[in-house]
Amino acid sequence: MVFGFAFDFTLTVSAMPPEYEESFIRRLEIMWGEGFLSPGGADEVGAILGNEDLFGAQVLDIGSGAGGAALLLAREYAARRVIGVDIVPELVERSRRLCEAAGMSQRVSFELVVPGPLPFVADSIDVIFTKDSLLHFPDKVAIFQEIFRVLRPGGRFLCSDWLAGKNIAQCQAWSKFLELRRPSFVMVNVETMVQTMGEAGFVDVTAVDRTSWFTEAAQRDVEAVEGPQRASLQELLGETEYGIWVAVRHAIAEAAAFGALRPTHLRGRKPVNVDVDQS
Repeated sequence: MVFGFAFDFTLTVSAMPPEYEESFIRRLEIMWGEGFLSPGGADEVGAILGNEDLFGAQVLDIGSGAGGAALLLAREYAARRVIGVDIVPELVERSRRLCEAAGMSQRVSFELVVPGPLPFVADSIDVIFTKDSLLHFPDKVAIFQEIFRVLRPGGRFLCSDWLAGKNIAQCQAWSKFLELRRPSFVMVNVETMVQTMGEAGFVDVTAVDRTSWFTEAAQRDVEAVEGPQRASLQELLGETEYGIWVAVRHAIAEAAAFGALRPTHLRGRKPVNVDVDQS
C-alpha cells in the first residue's frame, strides 16, 4: 500500500495561518523542543497515542508543523512510513531539514499542500494523527469527511485539539489572548466534535478531557517563560515583544483554569465494512 495523491482541491484545509512566522516558530521551539509547536511537545505525543500500536503502519500527520511529531512517530513508535502535510512553506522546509539531520528521510517525508481536500486516494492510510491542528480548520464537517475518506477500513484517527468550553464567551482571559495573538482559530465544543465524527462515519469515538493537565502545563510554561527561558526569548523577541509573549502565556493559563479552553484527545475508527467513493 502506498500513499496516493489526488488534486481536486476545494476549501477543506484552512487558509495559511498568518501567525507562523520565523520568530513565532522559534519561540515555540524554545518552549517545547525542536520540531514542536504546541504544549507538551514529545511527551504529549505519547499521551495522544496511549496504548495504540503504530508498528508497521503508514501514518499521515495533518498539520505536521515543524516536524517533531512525525519524526517521533517513526523513530520512537515504529511507524513504517510517516508523511506530514502542512500549508506553511517555512514549516515544511524546517521539517525536511529536521528529518534529514536525523537520518530518517527514507521513512518520513513532508508535503506542502494547498487549501482543499486531503491529497490522498480513498482507503490509503492506516493511521491519521494530528496534534493541535484542527482548530485551524473552519469547516469541521469537511475535514472529518476527508479524514474518514482516506483512512483504510479499520484505520484509526488519533488527535489532540483545543476545544471551547461552554463559558468561553464569558472568559476575559480568552478575549485578551485573542486580542494579543489574533490567531486563526475556529474552535467548537467537545459535543460538536464528537457528533461531527459520528456523522462522518467514525465508530468507537472517545473524547478525553485534558484540561486539568493543560492547566498545570500552561502554568509551568508561564514559569519557564519568566524564568529559565527568559534570556533566550528576550534575545529573540526584544523586550517589548517578550512582554507581550508573557501576557499571552498568562492569558492561556488563565483561560484553561477558567474552563474556557478545553484541550481534548479524540479517537475514532473507520469501520471495516464500509463503502467509500474511490474517486
